[in-house]
Amino acid sequence: KLTTTVNATIEGKDTAGITKKIKADIKRLQQSGELGNIDISYEGDAAFVQQMFQDLLKAIAIAVLLVLIVLVLAFRSVFQPIAMLAPVLFSTFGAFAALALTGNALGLPAMIGQLLLIGIVVANAILLVDAVVRKRRAGASVHEALTSAAVLRVRPVLMTAFATMAALLPLAIGVSGEGGIISKSLGVVVIGGLVLATFGTLVIVPAAYSLIARGRRDERRRAAADADTGDGA
Repeated sequence: KLTTTVNATIEGKDTAGITKKIKADIKRLQQSGELGNIDISYEGDAAFVQQMFQDLLKAIAIAVLLVLIVLVLAFRSVFQPIAMLAPVLFSTFGAFAALALTGNALGLPAMIGQLLLIGIVVANAILLVDAVVRKRRAGASVHEALTSAAVLRVRPVLMTAFATMAALLPLAIGVSGEGGIISKSLGVVVIGGLVLATFGTLVIVPAAYSLIARGRRDERRRAAADADTGDGA
């Protein structure tokens, strides 16, 4: 079987994006029949980047799972950790929106930034939910605990987010020269993700906590009503 190797040097840093365009063009040629029965494989940086993407996606999934397990063990509850993980989804939306607005590619640095976001976002959510749990144990209602915890923790959450964004701003604007081009998307992802995640921490986490607590309360009431009905029968 005859083989031919085609080498190319990619100009720019978006290896994944350029490789994707090349694959789309080759697929179009294959569908039109212009390439005949030629088998095509990708090696070098293209294969390396693809493998790294797959590994990072697995790492992100494992990180979320491990964080969930740790939170469940720490809080001895399942529904509280679920509320704390809600901002992670917002951070992902914010990260992709920031990449799109700034014209940066979804490359390896961006994926690493998303991995970093998980820890930062969950840490802020823990600050809030831990305060809620303490208030609840002191006898406060769900509404009172959420309101008091939000007032108590809003400053630490905002300070953590703003300090992190300020530290990564030089990376995001690429002031470090040629090397900064590579790490620019990392800064953009973390800053963009934190903007929405901070909103999620202060608004969505209390809302999610309240909804889950209400659902559990209604479930206990139904169980109690069923028990009373059974006793009456």
